Amino acid sequence: MKSVSFGRLRPGLFGLVALFIASLTPVSEAQTNAEILAEMGKMKARIAELEAKLAATQQTANEAEEKATAATEAVQTVATEAIQSAKSLEDLEGTLPPGEIPLAEEGWWNRTSLGGYGEMHLTLGDDEQIDFHRYVLFINHQFNDFIRFVSEIELEHSIAGDGKNGEIELEQAYVELDLGNGLAARGGMFLVPVGIINEYHEPPTFFGTERNFIEREIIPSTWWEGGVGVNKRFDNGLALDLSVHSGLDVPTSGSNAYRIRSGRQKVSEASASDWATTLNVEYNGIPGIGVGASAQYQSDISQTTSSESNSAWFTEAHVDIQRGNWGLRSVYGRWDISGASPALLGLATQHGFYVEPSYTFTTGLGDLGFFARWSKLDSESLDSDIYDVGLNFWPHERVVLKADYTKIQEAEDDDFINFGIGYQF
Repeated sequence: MKSVSFGRLRPGLFGLVALFIASLTPVSEAQTNAEILAEMGKMKARIAELEAKLAATQQTANEAEEKATAATEAVQTVATEAIQSAKSLEDLEGTLPPGEIPLAEEGWWNRTSLGGYGEMHLTLGDDEQIDFHRYVLFINHQFNDFIRFVSEIELEHSIAGDGKNGEIELEQAYVELDLGNGLAARGGMFLVPVGIINEYHEPPTFFGTERNFIEREIIPSTWWEGGVGVNKRFDNGLALDLSVHSGLDVPTSGSNAYRIRSGRQKVSEASASDWATTLNVEYNGIPGIGVGASAQYQSDISQTTSSESNSAWFTEAHVDIQRGNWGLRSVYGRWDISGASPALLGLATQHGFYVEPSYTFTTGLGDLGFFARWSKLDSESLDSDIYDVGLNFWPHERVVLKADYTKIQEAEDDDFINFGIGYQF
């Protein structure tokens, strides 16, 4: 609001006011013109005094506002500089005002991302069981435009510790560098690039409550190793991945002799006598169609110092097709192990495949998909035909409800019903 300065009014106005006041006063009590002018002079002086005080107050308020603004800018500058130079939140303790952590455009937290997935299963049959199978967190960081860190931490079966069913595992922790022109290099602990599920195993991305037997026994998903690798992605959809990494260490005796899944060392004080090399080729140049193949060689899959060397070749091929509502997945994997011991046990060759057609459509509540799967497995742990049929319901693309029936056809048939709920973010 603007103030009115009576000091700027013309003197004639005071005379008119005086005459008006005088006209309202009885003659017997009327004041002389001199007295009226004297009163008007006092009023004028009082108004000038009030205007001076108002101006002084406004000046003080302006100065206080300027000081407050300067103080705020100083705090923001100090806080921003502290955050930009901090390596962790602990470094900021005592630096910022309580409850205030202003974001800086280049702050480390703007380059750090959090994700994860989880799934709970209910199995009904001869062995009825409910299990929160996996709780996983991804913590990734982008150091700059071409260097990043990727990690994955998993808690299996809800609780870990001495005598408990679960365990805490670090499944990925590697640094990756973009070298330009679609070429990248990585070093650390990473998922072995084989099959379909081993690298992409979040529950909403596959059918069935449990992972299929081929990608559990022949391809021991989830399978990670420590080492280095390079990959090249071409504009036409072709991708090549070459890795040199730690190898399997399968037991050579007992009930799990030469069982591939039992050979995972999980990069935990792992034997490094015999390393493995893996080559993976993928092609996704046609929308909705993905095909790939992998090969791996390890000079001694048992990593022993005995005279017998169990060299091993692993090969696999896979296809993942989605055309409209119809889908089809198929994986074939094979191990060939040298040496007299695996040959004597009938385990020199272990292989298997599955074929999984599916049909998915949209409803008013979400997407609903039906699938059937036939798996043929010939390994040391299971030699049989396996049949699965079931459905997935996605109320959201990253949340899934599952129900399916599994029949294992072997010497003694086994069947069970699974229910599951999963998510990823």
